[in-house]
Amino acid sequence: MQACGVATIFIGAAGTLSKMLVIQGGALETQGTMLLIFSLVLGSLIGTWLDLEQKMDRMGQKIKATVKAQNDNLFVEGFVNISLIICVGAMAIVGSIQDGISGDYSMLAAKAVLDMVIVMIFAFYLWGGSCFFCCSHFLLSGADYFGFCCMRNLYQ
Repeated sequence: MQACGVATIFIGAAGTLSKMLVIQGGALETQGTMLLIFSLVLGSLIGTWLDLEQKMDRMGQKIKATVKAQNDNLFVEGFVNISLIICVGAMAIVGSIQDGISGDYSMLAAKAVLDMVIVMIFAFYLWGGSCFFCCSHFLLSGADYFGFCCMRNLYQ
């Protein structure tokens, strides 16, 4: 699990720093720092405004009731945790943008391998809820991908 975390940090840092650090006139300079900070703050505000955490909890409760897993105390926790880890990471969003606009799925392929290991570990500890994260994953990642495919078709 720690190796997956390190790999994710490395891929994310490399992608971010490749656009933020530039060499101009023989000196290393940064660009886009304020955009990065603004994006993080704006994302937090939108998530709070839309009350995404409570909606994920309610979705987990509905799935728990549907599959009659009332005795599983960790069902909702497993569902919410794995959904957030898999669906809202930078690799999921940037990978969907990259694949949708340019057709390059390399980041999504690397993410799929990391996600497979992470989901297997979560499924071992939080069996019930972690098995149903695919509901939220399909909705969020599918919407990202198809939205950016439509954007690519509009701009070509």
